[in-house]
Amino acid sequence: MKILKYLDPYGYEVVNIGYSLDEVLHNRRVVIFRHCKPDEKTILIAWIESYRIDGTYYFGFELPRILPEQARSKLPQLDYDFIKLTRFKVDCVLETYYDWRIIEVKDYLMTTALSQPIIYKELFIKYLKPTKPVIPILVYGEGAYEIEEIAKGMGIITYNMNIPTKRKHIV
Repeated sequence: MKILKYLDPYGYEVVNIGYSLDEVLHNRRVVIFRHCKPDEKTILIAWIESYRIDGTYYFGFELPRILPEQARSKLPQLDYDFIKLTRFKVDCVLETYYDWRIIEVKDYLMTTALSQPIIYKELFIKYLKPTKPVIPILVYGEGAYEIEEIAKGMGIITYNMNIPTKRKHIV
C-alpha cells in the first residue's frame, strides 16, 4: 500500500491510498474500491485483470473543487466535511513508471462521459504538478462507435470491455 498526499487550495491535506497491481489482483480484501458503482467495479476489475499494467492504483482519487464562498460560509463549523464531500472523485488514477493515467469507468459510454477524464487530467496537473505525462482514459462495458471515435479524437484512450450491464430503459 502507498499513500499519496497533497494540500488542497484550502490548506487541507488530501490523502489517497494506492495499491500495487499484485495487491489488486491477489489481495482484494485489503483493497478499497472507493467511489465505484458495482457494475463499474466489475468493469474496472476486468480491465485490470486483462491488461495487468504494473503500477500503483488509486481508487476514488480525490481532486479539489473550488466552492463559492457563500456556499462555504453557510456552515463554517462543517467547512472541512463540506469541502471533502464535494471534491471530485476520479474512479482510478494509475501511476506507472512512465506516466499517470486518469481512468474513468462507465457501464455504458455516453456523450456526457467525454468531459470527465479531460477535466480530471487538467485538475490533476494543476494540483499535483506531476513530472510525468498524464493520460486520460475511459474504460467501459459498452459504447457507441461514434462516441469512441470522438473520444479518441479528443486524445482519450478508450477500452471497450464488452461487458453488458443493466441500464435504465424507457418502458
